[in-house]
Amino acid sequence: MRIIFKRGSMLLQTLVMCVIMAAIGVMVLKWVMARYMLSTRLYRSGAAKVRTEGCMSKVTSQLNAGSAPAGCNPDGVTVTYIQSGNQINYRPPDD
Repeated sequence: MRIIFKRGSMLLQTLVMCVIMAAIGVMVLKWVMARYMLSTRLYRSGAAKVRTEGCMSKVTSQLNAGSAPAGCNPDGVTVTYIQSGNQINYRPPDD
């Protein structure tokens, strides 16, 4: 009878260890995915900002040269720029 008790105890310990290790694995995976999502969001935000600033500098240089600015499309969205005095306004596309 004692042998059966030891065998059941060993199986229970193994099962508990498997559950604990699976939980740790899930937590690590959630942490890694959260870091990946954060870094991806930061990268996309920075890239969009740089593209928009580059587009705006292109339009500003065209206006300073005296020519009418062509429409610029940062991130695939066509934006119209209008000069009024010393200020440059942009008009997003109508949805």
